[in-house]
Amino acid sequence: MLFGLIVFQWGQPWLDGKAEPPSPEKLREKVLGVITIETACYTSALLIVAVSVALLMNAGIVNTLAMITGIGMFVALIGYSIVRLKGAARTRMWAAVYFAIAQIPFWSLFEQAGSSLTLVTSRLVDTNIFGWNVPTPVFQSLNAGFIFLFAPLVAWLWVWLARRGWEPSTPVKFAIGVFGAGLGYLVLVGGMSSVGAAALTPVFFIFAIYWIHTMAELMLSPVGLSAMTKLAPASLVGLFMAAWFVYSGLGNAMSGVIAAAAGAETVGGQIIDVAGAKSNYIQVFSSIGYIGMVIGFLMLLMAPIVKRWMAETHIEERPLSTDSVGHN
Repeated sequence: MLFGLIVFQWGQPWLDGKAEPPSPEKLREKVLGVITIETACYTSALLIVAVSVALLMNAGIVNTLAMITGIGMFVALIGYSIVRLKGAARTRMWAAVYFAIAQIPFWSLFEQAGSSLTLVTSRLVDTNIFGWNVPTPVFQSLNAGFIFLFAPLVAWLWVWLARRGWEPSTPVKFAIGVFGAGLGYLVLVGGMSSVGAAALTPVFFIFAIYWIHTMAELMLSPVGLSAMTKLAPASLVGLFMAAWFVYSGLGNAMSGVIAAAAGAETVGGQIIDVAGAKSNYIQVFSSIGYIGMVIGFLMLLMAPIVKRWMAETHIEERPLSTDSVGHN
């Protein structure tokens, strides 16, 4: 992070002033006596870090706070769109809110990689590859490796399709991403069911689910982040980026619920009943796989509506007045 900040500062001359504050004079204004607005910004950032560390040390309350924040942010953003925006500007903001929320089912399925999928790989998969018993943590690198290999191909594919007028819309890409997250689990379930009740699953199916999930991620994550910056009103871009990560955090919280349901009874880290544990994993993975695919299909049906919300037009914000918000 520090190196990234150094690069950003060093490369600012190449940004044609786009990284500069819109009003340097505003930053020098005093608040709370001698403290400037700029100093207050830095101080508040340090306080946020301290609060975040405290929350990490008391993780039990984080999910509740995240849920309250998510609901509050949804109400606030929709309320802002009704009070301050009109026409296409309003519907574009609705589309941005849709993308922020629609990622929740994806991350709840995708983030099993750090919990239930890792445990399945460790306990129920034959990880011997060409005579080498591959350590379970090594499989965590598959997602990063597949991104490195396939992200350029996916980027080229969008350009190639766009030139022919065939590129799917952002809502369709999102739907494919969620559908793919569910599909990956059904592929793994197929592999687990292809061998005996107590037999180890071929490692090929771990490669398969990580590849499918990576391709699904490439359909959703970069597309969604881009949509946030394009669809949000200029004055709210930062807030919408925060909303994106709030709702991705809720997806991670939901993934923990799923991982708990997919647990198996162990003694000293070893499964007591292999066949029973495998049956439970198959049941849970089948359920979330079908649920993910159904949600993806429903999102595909919604895609034309969301695409209309995204209509390119000038974003017009109207000032707050007693007529628009009522009398105090």
